[in-house]
Amino acid sequence: MKNITVLRNVGVSIETLRRLAKLNYAAPDILARRQDLLTLELAKIQGKLAELVTAERVLKSEIDTPTLLH
Repeated sequence: MKNITVLRNVGVSIETLRRLAKLNYAAPDILARRQDLLTLELAKIQGKLAELVTAERVLKSEIDTPTLLH
């Protein structure tokens, strides 16, 4: 409560304090959602990377394998 009194003394409105309290309360949910989105994006990137690695291996295999000339 002491911090609220100090904030009020420097002109911070009650409405601003309420908004800050709501943000503070919602912050863990917001961070969790962002983390979920980042995890999803990371999984997509890892999938694309796996595709590229596979394609590279196939190309190397084709280059290293002699072909029959007719």
